[in-house]
Amino acid sequence: MSYSCFLAFSALGLVVFTWLVFPATVISLAAWRGVSEPPPLDVGADAPTVSVIFATRDPIEVILRRVENLRDLDYPAERLEIVVALDHSNASDRDAVSSLLPADVRLVVGDAPSGKPGALNAGVRAATADILVFADARQHFDPRVLRTLVPHLADPSIGAVSGTVVRPHDCESTLVRHYTEFDQRLRHASGRLIASMGVMGAIYAMRRRDWLPLPPDLILDDLYVPMRLVLAGYRVTADLRAVAFETRTTDARQEASRKVRTLTGVYQVVALLPDLLLPWRNRGWVLFCGIKLLRLLTPWALALAAAAGAIGMAEVSPSSVQWLLSGAALAAAVLVIVPGRITARLRSLIRQFAYLQYATAMATVNGVRQRWDVWH
Repeated sequence: MSYSCFLAFSALGLVVFTWLVFPATVISLAAWRGVSEPPPLDVGADAPTVSVIFATRDPIEVILRRVENLRDLDYPAERLEIVVALDHSNASDRDAVSSLLPADVRLVVGDAPSGKPGALNAGVRAATADILVFADARQHFDPRVLRTLVPHLADPSIGAVSGTVVRPHDCESTLVRHYTEFDQRLRHASGRLIASMGVMGAIYAMRRRDWLPLPPDLILDDLYVPMRLVLAGYRVTADLRAVAFETRTTDARQEASRKVRTLTGVYQVVALLPDLLLPWRNRGWVLFCGIKLLRLLTPWALALAAAAGAIGMAEVSPSSVQWLLSGAALAAAVLVIVPGRITARLRSLIRQFAYLQYATAMATVNGVRQRWDVWH
């Protein structure tokens, strides 16, 4: 085998290992271990106090719908506190929002500069409950969410517990929806083994005493917070029975923009918590590398496989490269020209896949340059 072919197969092997072998191994080991979830909390007068906090810069009607959903949760009203944290850029809306909110809802304005970290920091300072549950304005909780999440924190070894986000099925980005479902299942499995590599920012819970203020320019609080807890010796887990329903639909381009931010955030978290790269400090080091870091190599591995494969084919048979390019051009022409449901779906999947690879590559550029201002 030539050196070029060896490189091509090695690069493809890395992709297969990252997206198939490693996840299948983690999920299988978690199933073999057979850890059961705690039963839903039998709520009563002695139920832990809970503060649900959501940061927002959304319109007033969105905030009011979210508050209404939280007030309908299956949890004792006297043990539940709702904290709305307005983004600092929306400080002028405080009086208007306050006049429409129920009297028992706390309203605070996030710290300067604008951004979710400052809003969450302000929200936590205003919270008074023992348990913090973090939410987003645009999702709705299943009524049993708190009864499902809170029992996990009775275990002193668990630092945080996440739920799952169900995306609408009419979302154009089908590949991204399946990717999210796959990622949440893997997150659940890794939490059963050692620690979940992140939480869903739209639905997770932790103890207030374990909270530390977030850096003002932080991109991914839902990775930074759990990874800091893991470094402190806690486990982080996930419970797929705790559900938040996504109310927004997005297309592939919007998802790509979001993925640029989130994947850039992985690089930022490593820069902020460099001990994550040390196996003797990070008890979930293997999982962190396999789930978070290896994925960042995917577009580069695919590019290397394509280039090395083409060189290897040219070394064996120069004409084979021409036939391959001709076949690819013909397939592309068929996808573009031929109408039909199947070709339309294939075009959509290819576009989504390309956007995801673009997002990963751009995140790498941002990480190398330490460019963390990626919200615009």
